[in-house]
Amino acid sequence: MAARTTKGMPVASRLLNIAWIRRLAGHIPPEQFGRYLLVGAWNTLFACGDYAVLTFVLAHMVPHPAPCLTAHPADTSAGRQC
Repeated sequence: MAARTTKGMPVASRLLNIAWIRRLAGHIPPEQFGRYLLVGAWNTLFACGDYAVLTFVLAHMVPHPAPCLTAHPADTSAGRQC
């Protein structure tokens, strides 16, 4: 049996040759797999950007407690919390 070569194949086709990806993406038509990944990356970037913008804009309007970033042993042993 000759070895399969992937040189010259589109990226989506090469990815679909990997068994676990083929099982995971079996319900997606092969010609749409690259677009599926691109849309997923765009959604992630948009959501992170949206979160950052909303946090920046609304941070001064929404009260929130200051986080305790350091803990000193004397503070915790005396029963004090941040």
